[in-house]
Amino acid sequence: MEILPPPPGMGGLVWADLDEETLATLDSVSNPQDKILILNDAMGVRHYQDNPKSTIMVDFCFYNIMFCDENSFSIPKKSAFFSVMKQVFEHAFEAEASSSSAAVLPVNREESLEYFKAKILAHSVNAPEIGRSAVFDLPEIKLMIAFVAKTFYRNFSAYRVCFTTRQPVESAIRYLAIETPMLPNPLDFADPFDG
Repeated sequence: MEILPPPPGMGGLVWADLDEETLATLDSVSNPQDKILILNDAMGVRHYQDNPKSTIMVDFCFYNIMFCDENSFSIPKKSAFFSVMKQVFEHAFEAEASSSSAAVLPVNREESLEYFKAKILAHSVNAPEIGRSAVFDLPEIKLMIAFVAKTFYRNFSAYRVCFTTRQPVESAIRYLAIETPMLPNPLDFADPFDG
């Protein structure tokens, strides 16, 4: 059986988005808000508080890291899973949202699931001749599939609405009239017998 080279983007994702130092820093911090700040820096997000889309994306990645922690994934496995899920998310929503033309068709849940399976498979098979090495084993794959099914794919439609629905822009000009109260007389002019 001939092994074909991986499709574009199917190379190893260990250390693609989070390096070993960043993951070690995340492991050393126990406060969730501090972990989110570290993820903001690692992902280049500068407007977490102000932009709901950024908040959703960073929180999505944060909960993927928490899943890895709860299941005692090693640091390389955590990095690979983080990158796989980030790419699955971007594949499903980012290209469509950034396109201004109507030619880009939305990725449906089934297509996204196939993309996810391909990414996981690429990191579950040892094939050094094509640059693949197994990062995940079968019990971890089962855990990841169950987690992704009950979190990401259960909420897929909600993510779609958040990331692909264009909000109408309303411009409004409003004139405000502000009445300024008169200044009181200085105390020098006060009548001590006013009462």
